[in-house]
Amino acid sequence: AEQENTGRKMNLPKLGMGKVTAKYEENYDFKGLIKMRNEMYEKGKQEAVAETDMWLDADNNNIGIETTSVATKDGSTMSNVIIMDMKNKAMMTYNVVDGGKSGMIMPIPDSLQAEASEATVDLTDNVKIRKTGNTRTILGYRCDEYEVTEEGSNGTSNVWTTEDIDFKANKKLLAGQQGMPKGFGKGQLKGLTLASESYEKGQLTSKMDVTKIDMNETHSISTTCVSFIQMNFLKWGQKKK
Repeated sequence: AEQENTGRKMNLPKLGMGKVTAKYEENYDFKGLIKMRNEMYEKGKQEAVAETDMWLDADNNNIGIETTSVATKDGSTMSNVIIMDMKNKAMMTYNVVDGGKSGMIMPIPDSLQAEASEATVDLTDNVKIRKTGNTRTILGYRCDEYEVTEEGSNGTSNVWTTEDIDFKANKKLLAGQQGMPKGFGKGQLKGLTLASESYEKGQLTSKMDVTKIDMNETHSISTTCVSFIQMNFLKWGQKKK
């Protein structure tokens, strides 16, 4: 049945939205936790803090990400959940607002799935990576420091990575998830990022720290009370012939 709108009508099919046909589970079980803290700054002052729990499922290559963001000025909070379901080839993302849960589910085309698991990371021409030779220990892991600079901009980043953690989960998929800096330079920046700091004109703009790693911690995420709409990747960017 068509929905009647008193205001401006939206053509949902043209936007790639439609009936939920993608398959997904009512419950996702995970074993393995990476906990991160992201801090955002504006003119040297802290603007917001985000606490992110990234949950791993090595058996199915699934990833669950739960983030709670707090704005420093007014103390407002926002909770977001992302689930990458590689068995059913679907990605779900939803927000928790006023106790309700609503969001989108997107089928993952085989082409995108292949890119996530097999493609090498793009090396943009204007990014330079330098291993400084400095090291530090984070959560008991030895980390190497890299300096990442972008030509033609005032942005620089210091990134600390470790190669001492062996993941069974999909490493390529992990590298692209929220809170984790992209793996610059086709392997130049090796290992898992445990900390990073980004600067603009020498002023701190963001900071990320992994605060806990426990590959034995378990957790479940339920989708039973979530109201989804479906967004189809293949609808975007297609032109009528």
